[in-house]
Amino acid sequence: NHKLRYWGYKGGYEKEPPPPLMKRRYSVRYGPGSSVVIKGWGTEPSVLWNEANAGTTADDVSQADGPWYPQCWPGIDPNEIESMKELVETRFPITEERKKERLNEMKSFLREQKEAERAQRTAAAAAARSRLSTD
Repeated sequence: NHKLRYWGYKGGYEKEPPPPLMKRRYSVRYGPGSSVVIKGWGTEPSVLWNEANAGTTADDVSQADGPWYPQCWPGIDPNEIESMKELVETRFPITEERKKERLNEMKSFLREQKEAERAQRTAAAAAARSRLSTD
């Protein structure tokens, strides 16, 4: 009986999700501002907020759309720090809802895939049994 594990505020996996009133810690991925945000169908928050962010650099996203990828080196940008409150209080709740919708879409697709694969295996097994019984 495996329980889902959530990435917790303590920096490790927790067995239960954080209480609803607790803000999750923003996950900082250290990388250059020239890193390109993934394209395609996924759950990247900045892309869920604005699909135009896909395929652009972290620097470009931060300049055009707010501190989704805040600068931490060579120094912290005070303007980004000020903008983070709006990002966390307004945009993150919306992207979290969009993420839930996207994950539900993924679940439906994966369920359909699993059922199709199961039907193929069943048909292949029946064909193999049929060949064995005729031999």
